[in-house]
Amino acid sequence: MSVSLVGRSVMSLDAEALRAPSSAETFRARWRPGGKVLNLHRLLGLLLIISAFVGLPRRVNLGPISGMGSLTIAEVVLLGAGIFVCGGYPKPLLVRILPYWGFLFWAAASALWAVPDFGGIQNGVVYLMFGLALLLAGTLARRNASLMEYLIGRIVPWMDWIALTLVLRDLVANGLPNDPEEGWLVGPRPLAVLGLVMLSWHLSSWYFDSRHSRLPIALWLLAILFSMSRTGIAVALFLVALVVILQTRFRPSRAALSAPALLVAISLTAAVVAYSTAFNDRFFAGASTQMVDVAGVEINTSGRINMWRATIESAMQSPFIGHGLGSSQRLIEGLFVRMQHPHNDYLRIWHDLGAVGLVLVVTALGSWVWILFRAWYDAEKRGTRCARVELSGLLLLLALVLVMVPDNALIYPFIMGPAGILIGTGLGASLNSGRSPRRGAAARPAGIGPLG
Repeated sequence: MSVSLVGRSVMSLDAEALRAPSSAETFRARWRPGGKVLNLHRLLGLLLIISAFVGLPRRVNLGPISGMGSLTIAEVVLLGAGIFVCGGYPKPLLVRILPYWGFLFWAAASALWAVPDFGGIQNGVVYLMFGLALLLAGTLARRNASLMEYLIGRIVPWMDWIALTLVLRDLVANGLPNDPEEGWLVGPRPLAVLGLVMLSWHLSSWYFDSRHSRLPIALWLLAILFSMSRTGIAVALFLVALVVILQTRFRPSRAALSAPALLVAISLTAAVVAYSTAFNDRFFAGASTQMVDVAGVEINTSGRINMWRATIESAMQSPFIGHGLGSSQRLIEGLFVRMQHPHNDYLRIWHDLGAVGLVLVVTALGSWVWILFRAWYDAEKRGTRCARVELSGLLLLLALVLVMVPDNALIYPFIMGPAGILIGTGLGASLNSGRSPRRGAAARPAGIGPLG
């Protein structure tokens, strides 16, 4: 099913997506159906579709490797082949992603002093997948940002349809995902993180007054709320508020219309948390050893505060080079019942790869936030066509930076795959800023599909 969806979505690129290339003859020669470059776009579209199934592939085991692990390995192989075929990587893009690739080389080098276990190798494969997706998507966006924007706009509605259908099935069959979460096919907490990926794209469209984005935004906000993910709910509301704030700079009339929607979302969330026993217990109930004080309010951390403390104490024993890939998972599994991860990606990287690995990751993420913000700001000022993909990449990157504090987003392949594509597209498109001005081009809705 995934391949056929990608085929139907991407094969229409020739006829509709790019009707006015700068040189028609050159364009047809380079982007013809079945051509090398278009096949690379199909590959990225396939990866996006696969991520919509969230944790469902984990239900299938292929020998010692889960279906999710097998898919991740296959995606890495395909991305590697795509990068080999693509060639011609822009040097400015390579400079921008250099800190992250330095992190990948450091992770590989860590095997010299700490042989990774199976879990550590799996984490390393996901790290690599993200880096490959960044490079390939960024290279293709540098060559033609409009084509990448159109591809994502065609695939995202199918991702909405698949993931939200799975959410509806789980809610009808099992109700709210109180712990334990038996019966939920996709995993409610990881699904909330995928919802943030989807919101980043739809909120970027909403920023530019796309009517197609309103229904998906509402449905994803509800899905994140029903997942009962505290982090997901907080970050989702943050993204909506940020879009309203950004609209006040260039589109104040849109901000005036968007602000009531933000107030409704906040009020609805507050009412549900305050008056629903299940939500109230999820946020505020728990043992005193699991609570943390936030502005005078005791918040349930579900044991995270204890796992963080243990991870920090262990990391201090080798603070500079770390204990090796997967070592934080072994630590948590040995100390806590039913827990496998430190639930903080920054602490995970510090424990596994030391201060060197942590500095490289933080440098990469921080520099990309600045690059994408400046690129979006300049694109809005000049009215260039890249503003939409730059804004979606910025929103997703900010969401990822926040989610990494209490969650394990960096080792979710169904998160890091689309994240690499969207952030890489923003980084690649930003290299074209100012080259093809056209006021209002970014406002063109690209969502076409079941929910678009």
